[in-house]
Amino acid sequence: MSYLFSGGAIGNLEVRNRIIMTAMQTGFSMEKEAEFLVSCAAGGAAAVTIVAGVSPRGVFYNCILADEAHTEYLKGLSDAVRARGSHLIVQLFHSGRNAKQENLYDPALPPLAPSPIPSPLYKQLPEEMTAVDIAEAKRQFVDAALVCKEAGVGAIEINCTAGYLLTEFISPLTNLRTDKYGGSLENRLRFPSEVIKDVRAAVGQDYSVMIRVSGTDLLGGYEVEDVIALLEGVRNPDGSHPIDLVCVTGGWHESKIPQISADVEPGSFTYLAREIKDGTGLPAVACNRINDGEIAERVLARGDGDFVGIARGFLADPDFANKLQHGEKINRCIACNQCIKQVLRVQEIHCTVNEF
Repeated sequence: MSYLFSGGAIGNLEVRNRIIMTAMQTGFSMEKEAEFLVSCAAGGAAAVTIVAGVSPRGVFYNCILADEAHTEYLKGLSDAVRARGSHLIVQLFHSGRNAKQENLYDPALPPLAPSPIPSPLYKQLPEEMTAVDIAEAKRQFVDAALVCKEAGVGAIEINCTAGYLLTEFISPLTNLRTDKYGGSLENRLRFPSEVIKDVRAAVGQDYSVMIRVSGTDLLGGYEVEDVIALLEGVRNPDGSHPIDLVCVTGGWHESKIPQISADVEPGSFTYLAREIKDGTGLPAVACNRINDGEIAERVLARGDGDFVGIARGFLADPDFANKLQHGEKINRCIACNQCIKQVLRVQEIHCTVNEF
């Protein structure tokens, strides 16, 4: 497989192949999460991703926070992953309205959002963010990024996908604000743009920074052109870009359009990564329903992405990448979505075909 197992890079971070284990909320204990990620690193992934909250009001209680209390955990995990020939990516996550207060890391306060519009998934009225809340959220993303850099994490990934906080600012369906963060597209892109710029300024030019985006929300709120506008809008005056790699998924969790279930043709949404690559010139990770080597190789060969993003494939078989490279039979993800349902219920995930 000439494309899949060629070396690559995420900014200045060199990686051994083009297979990235993308972010997946597992609900595992810290010890079990580390064991799982290290097994995927040993299983051949170029990089493995852990989800870490930036705010106690923006992450489920069964995830970790990217804060100083977890610096040693992240350092130990990063070292263990690197010892297996892989790298650790930490996705900086804020759930926004997509949570219930009782399930938050800090259940004392309700979830935050750009406007007080309930999530159809969790049906709780969020608290509208004030200017102070917005400034604090930006600081939290920056602080979390610095914790990861201090811990020796290979790269960070800003979550701007799936209906979580940053995307809630982008969509006019969830952002009804009348201040400088609402109304026009320029205003709706302001908060995620500031987060991107502030994070890059804090970690410096040499540290690897990714972003995970939904190519469209699949709800009629924003399209791929708007995501391209976000990414082009943060470009530096000299033409360089604060983002080293963009990871592209389909739409939001609440969209009624199937994206990752078994009835979706494998690789159906990788065209979104190709459009963002073409529109920005940024290297991309193509995602959604990539569950075997043939599909992954085809995605790379036709230029949809520079990497393939695979999450559930590693849950079904942590040795996924090594087995592909050596022509061995993989324990294939069947896209039953049992794991996704458990994530949304804030439960520990279980795989139908592999009990990790």
